[in-house]
Amino acid sequence: MPNATPRANALALPERTDRRALLGVALAAGAAAALPAAALSPALSPLDQHILKLWSKQKEIVRIVESGRLSPTECEQADDHYCALVRQLDEKIDKSPMALGAILLLAIEDGSDEAVFGLHRAALRTIRSHLRGAIANDADRVLAQHGEAA
Repeated sequence: MPNATPRANALALPERTDRRALLGVALAAGAAAALPAAALSPALSPLDQHILKLWSKQKEIVRIVESGRLSPTECEQADDHYCALVRQLDEKIDKSPMALGAILLLAIEDGSDEAVFGLHRAALRTIRSHLRGAIANDADRVLAQHGEAA
């Protein structure tokens, strides 16, 4: 005959509660805790979504040009398109840390003056927590290449 004496630490659960439901709640809580911080961050603004699209287009143009499969005329057209995208990013740097991060990354990757690089990397490190998506990933890569943590 089972012991019918209730334990002092036993919880009274509603009739509908069973072990399977409790296990489901525990698993859901564990899954939420395992999500990366970016998944829990607020949704990107329409401006930041636009900036990420510009960043992706810019990266694609660079990949195509570096592939060496374009004619000189196509290279000029790609360069014009690239410059237009950079101008669009540059116009938004006072409105979005994402745009500022993109411009800083371009300056770091394209520049040649180490003093300017240091200033750009310092600024990029400062705003890193505000960056998301591909721009954040590229910022981490560039900072890691120079032995700097974000």
